[in-house]
Amino acid sequence: MDYLKLLGRKLYLFWHGDEIRRNLDPYFARRDSTLLQVLLWKFGLAFPFGLVGPFALLGLAFFWCSKEGRTPQGRLLLFFILAYMLSVILFFVTARYRLPAVPILLLFAAFGLSRLWYTSHRPWVLAGVVGVLVLTNLGAGRMDMAGDTQQRFWMGYAYEQKGMIANAMREYRTVIEDRPGHRNALLSLANLYNAKAQHADAIAIYLQYVRFYPETVPTRFLLGNAYLGAQLYQEAIAIYSDLVPLRPQWAALHGRLGYAYVMAGQPQRAIQTYRQTLELQPDSSLVRYQLTRLYEETGEIDAAEKECRILLSQEPENPQYHTLLANLLIKREGAEKGANPLGRSPRLLAAEDHLLQAVGLDANSVQTRWSLGLLLARQKRYSEAIEHFEEILLLSPTDFEVHRHLGNLYKRAGDLNKADEHYGLYSLAEKQQKMRQQAETSIKDQLTRILGK
Repeated sequence: MDYLKLLGRKLYLFWHGDEIRRNLDPYFARRDSTLLQVLLWKFGLAFPFGLVGPFALLGLAFFWCSKEGRTPQGRLLLFFILAYMLSVILFFVTARYRLPAVPILLLFAAFGLSRLWYTSHRPWVLAGVVGVLVLTNLGAGRMDMAGDTQQRFWMGYAYEQKGMIANAMREYRTVIEDRPGHRNALLSLANLYNAKAQHADAIAIYLQYVRFYPETVPTRFLLGNAYLGAQLYQEAIAIYSDLVPLRPQWAALHGRLGYAYVMAGQPQRAIQTYRQTLELQPDSSLVRYQLTRLYEETGEIDAAEKECRILLSQEPENPQYHTLLANLLIKREGAEKGANPLGRSPRLLAAEDHLLQAVGLDANSVQTRWSLGLLLARQKRYSEAIEHFEEILLLSPTDFEVHRHLGNLYKRAGDLNKADEHYGLYSLAEKQQKMRQQAETSIKDQLTRILGK
């Protein structure tokens, strides 16, 4: 019996004029569309379906009794309306699911109006239509123009998808003011703050989220990322360290923790964490590259060289890895030779070969040409070194340090005029830089005196 009552209630709602929402309220959405403001409203009468529905029922009744309605084609059309109505009633009665039937119901409404004009029982039929009109608009009430919390959230989401970030953030803040624990609004707002590098604001929102939902590991991970972005490395380490026992197989978590250790000046812990990351994700070139650089910085050249060779085996066409391995080989040779000029040992020949390969892969790499030029200079191959520093000058004309090196190389090569020219350019650029720095300092001091700190 209760089920039959429910079906009866849903049948009534199907023909009711109100546009029943699901996740979106069409009456709230209409405020941003002039066309919808004209075509969709309710003030006692729910327009348009509150008007279409009664006349469509009238048209269905007339059609059922008509000669056309008794044909197989007519019965099929009526059966379609009945079947679709039942499918909506059995599933979920909302305006969204009722909408596909509206075009046909409009035809029946027009048919009902035309037959009403010619019927001999017009007063009685019209009275019945008015009764149905009242019944199908009963309780329609007024529109919710302000929108509830969920409507405001979806409005913010729509703004975000359109790239209207300021509007999206305004809507999310409105939602959070009304419901401080709204999951999606908190996450969306925090993510937008992070994207705008407003890490302090992002941290505050993530902390609010964690207070409501403390067991959400992904959000605590995002909180750690926000701390990292705000350069609060110890706080980030604390967050990541708490999460490691909960997600021991999460490679990204170990990678972030390792990076936080690096930024906090704890290289040994970073190395240990990066090793754990590579056990979980051995193909991560980024983590292995960071580990290689850490080994280099801590003086563990053998370990750095080993990791770099693995990188090259994974990506043999990467010029950055060729340059890194060459620098490691040169550093090891330099440690053995001290301040003495470098020769052309097998190790240095291998380093030069890697640098030449890197130049072949990326001729515009300033870093590679610096490494190759310095190697050739330390081997007293000044003319060859000059070629690479001249290329650096073309690639990076504002780097006045190149002039100093070229001046030194031309002097050693015996071209004193060229040496003086580059030394002069270096001296001029150095003076100009000092003047710019002094001017910037003076402007800052003046602004401080005028505006205060």
